Amino acid sequence: MKPSTYQPISEEKLTSTGTSDTKTATVPNNTSGIYITVETNPARFTFSAAGDPQVKGLIIQKDQNPWFLPLGAGATLKFVSTVAGNSVAQLAYI
Repeated sequence: MKPSTYQPISEEKLTSTGTSDTKTATVPNNTSGIYITVETNPARFTFSAAGDPQVKGLIIQKDQNPWFLPLGAGATLKFVSTVAGNSVAQLAYI
């Protein structure tokens, strides 16, 4: 596999302040994938408009390698902190 020369379309930083503070990312047009990292406390993510991260979803831990998800424009990415404290997510749209 050759190295990629893709450049990010944009980047976004979102902060959930607790287990009931759900944040929704704005996926830009022309996105074909998203890299996700979590800086502080773990976060629970869902990837559909009907998804409720307070109830279900994938947990991404602090200090994990970035997750790459082949999601594009039209996807609804929501996340919430898994603890009663801040969870900061960094998103890069490719």
